[in-house]
Amino acid sequence: GLAREVVRRVNDQRKALNLALSDRIQINYTASMRLAQAIAAFKDYICVETLTNHLAQTESLSSTAISDEFDGETISFEIT
Repeated sequence: GLAREVVRRVNDQRKALNLALSDRIQINYTASMRLAQAIAAFKDYICVETLTNHLAQTESLSSTAISDEFDGETISFEIT
């Protein structure tokens, strides 16, 4: 369920950025521990569903990163 929520949020952001449906992206993120574990476990699924070439956890993000909270978990991410 957590991985599906990440996919939904990333795809919502893709739409907000006016990216084409076929555009490949890179995602850097920070997340709460439980959510980071879910992202790691379902990395392939998330990448396929969001057309992501590179999905990586990072220590810091730019000031333009998107932050969200759901199911008691938090995520911040940026798409390039």
